[in-house]
Amino acid sequence: MGQRDATDVLAISFSANDYVGHAQGPDSPEVREMSIQTDVVFGKLFHFLDSTVGMGNVLVVMTGDHGVAPLPEVEVQRKMPGGRMPPGTVQKTVQAALTEKYGEGKWLLTASENPLYFNLDLIRQKNLDRAQVERVAADAARAIPHVFRVYTRELLASGVAMEDQVGRRVMNGFYGPRSADVYVLLEPYWLSQAGGTTHSTTFSYDAHVPVIFMGPGIRPGRFYQQIAVNDIAPTLATYLDVETPSGSVGRCLAEIFSE
Repeated sequence: MGQRDATDVLAISFSANDYVGHAQGPDSPEVREMSIQTDVVFGKLFHFLDSTVGMGNVLVVMTGDHGVAPLPEVEVQRKMPGGRMPPGTVQKTVQAALTEKYGEGKWLLTASENPLYFNLDLIRQKNLDRAQVERVAADAARAIPHVFRVYTRELLASGVAMEDQVGRRVMNGFYGPRSADVYVLLEPYWLSQAGGTTHSTTFSYDAHVPVIFMGPGIRPGRFYQQIAVNDIAPTLATYLDVETPSGSVGRCLAEIFSE
C-alpha cells in the first residue's frame, strides 16, 4: 500500500475497546488502560507509515460508531440519575397486557427488552388490527416507571414522531422492512440489563463521538460546529477530488481545509 500512483484506503477497527467498555464501563481503570495502550498502537502504526510512505502522504481519519452510558452504579455515586430496570420488565408487562386484551398466546418473538417484534402470525390468526395491537403494547410500556418514550411502527411509518431531536433520531433508525413494532426508550442513564453498560439510545452520551482529521491539507485546531459522522464521506471525496457517493447525506467539512 502507498507504493503506487494511486490512493489506497486502509480501514482499521479497534473492536476490543468496545468489549471492555461494555463490560467495565467508560469510567473504569480498565478502559483508561486500554485507551493508553490504543494510543501506543497508534504511535507504532504512524511510525511504520512514516518510515514506508511518509506521513506527509497520509490522511488519518478517526471516529467511533457510538457513545456509551456510564454504569448506573457510578451515576448513583455521583448523585446523578440512572439505574437498572430488572431484566424482563418490559417484555413481561407488554405480554401480560396483550394477553389480557386479546387472549393467550406468545405475543412477542424478540428476546430483548427493546425493540419489540410481534408474532404477526398470531395477530393474523386472531384477525386483529396490527396498529391497534401496537397501541395496546405501547400504552402498557409507557406505564412502566422510568420509561421515557414509546414509539410504534405506525407512528414511525407516518413520520409524526419527528417532533424533536429524540423523535428525529428514532425516525432515522427506522427502516420499514426490518424495524420492530414497538421501540421503548428508557429515561437517560437507565439500563435494562443486570450488569455492564450499553448504548443504542438517542441521548447525547450515546450519540456523541469524536471525528478527527489529521494530515496534509488539514488545518490544525478544534472546530465547534455541529457535524455528523455522515460528513466524513463527502469530506473525503472532496479531499480526494472524486465524486461524492450517491447515498451520501452529509456535507463537506470545508472549514477544516488549509487555505
